[in-house]
Amino acid sequence: SRIYAVNPDKSIRWQYAGASGPVGKISIDASGNVMFTDSANIAVNDRVFKIKPNGREKWDVFLLTASGFTPITGPDGDIYTSSRQGANGVPRYYRLNGDTGAVVWQTSPDASFVYATSDLAYDQAENKLYAVSTSRFQLFTINPSDGQLTEDMIKPFIADPITKVTISGDLLAVGATLISNNPASGSAVYGIDKAT
Repeated sequence: SRIYAVNPDKSIRWQYAGASGPVGKISIDASGNVMFTDSANIAVNDRVFKIKPNGREKWDVFLLTASGFTPITGPDGDIYTSSRQGANGVPRYYRLNGDTGAVVWQTSPDASFVYATSDLAYDQAENKLYAVSTSRFQLFTINPSDGQLTEDMIKPFIADPITKVTISGDLLAVGATLISNNPASGSAVYGIDKAT
């Protein structure tokens, strides 16, 4: 797989060919660094990459089942990303050192349920990370400094998140499909007040 940076005139600025499997979602930080995941060997050798603005690799690290998730950059310059671990798919969240890719912390909720999880979202006003899961449709709030995770139930049933948490002032919004409960149920958007 290749990653291309394209100039405004549509010419190729650079291309990166170091990914050995399908490339996941891409993010770009304020300095122009590009982050993404790939899946070289599904569930075994997924990697997170950081590419410098000139197209040269800064680092890549192996993270079990991180492919398909979008790494994001926090205000500290470190990288935060989601993954799913093991046969039951329990989510795990990571903070990676922005300069080296070394794991600063990793955290995971109670492993007693099968989960799907969303990408992480960063709330600058509260200095918190948010993700949602299918286990009783929970909202995970994570402290970016130490990885401490708290769980809050959004609804007392299983719903699969189909969006990451979107943040606007005191409102958190997330989209979910309700098909796992009832194929005729469709989907819904939930608004959550951060104060409650």
